[in-house]
Amino acid sequence: MERVEGEGGRVGTWTPSSDRPRRPRRSRCLLAWADAGRRAIVVTGILLVGMLTAAGAWLVNAEPLGTGTFGFGVADSLHATYSDIDALGVSGRVIRIPAAPGLVFRYRFTVANAGSFPVTITDAGSRAEPSAVSTSLVARKPNMSVGGAVAEGFVPFHPFQLGPGQQSGLEMEVRLADDFCSAPGTFLSWYQEPISFRLFGIDRRTDVETGTEIELTGTASTSC
Repeated sequence: MERVEGEGGRVGTWTPSSDRPRRPRRSRCLLAWADAGRRAIVVTGILLVGMLTAAGAWLVNAEPLGTGTFGFGVADSLHATYSDIDALGVSGRVIRIPAAPGLVFRYRFTVANAGSFPVTITDAGSRAEPSAVSTSLVARKPNMSVGGAVAEGFVPFHPFQLGPGQQSGLEMEVRLADDFCSAPGTFLSWYQEPISFRLFGIDRRTDVETGTEIELTGTASTSC
């Protein structure tokens, strides 16, 4: 209470009203909703970051390309011999070609898209140093299911899209250096080709088994 002096010296008391304006208080319910909303935003952000990280890791490590089911031979002028293999879980063809310094030839194989999304084939081949054997991609048959017979329909290479479940034919050019060295009774072989492709805008490069092993056998002309 407060002491109040009025007119004529009269004294009285005054009690402050309990209805004076007070600072508004936030409802506990509203505070709880606000806290829950903030937590939900944080959790959602963490989940999105995790999903994006997982998606990025999948794109970087995805291996949609595999070996196709079609096989090819090489030019008769190479005097190659062939061996078909189908045992112990391994199947394919070995093509043995007598090596010669500066030899240039081509061979074909098929690649399959075993993934669920289309990929763009952008390049293939080792493109090794001139002192080694090098391979480069020179032609392609975008879809083995169209274009006539298996060996028909190959056109000069440029990047193309390979859809899920489809197979494409690739034609490689092989070059041996002028000083290629391999003594008689020895050989150099490979059964994979590095293929460059693009998946969802991300460039990848992976080794793909061709189903064909090229074996360059040493001859008198390649003796070291």
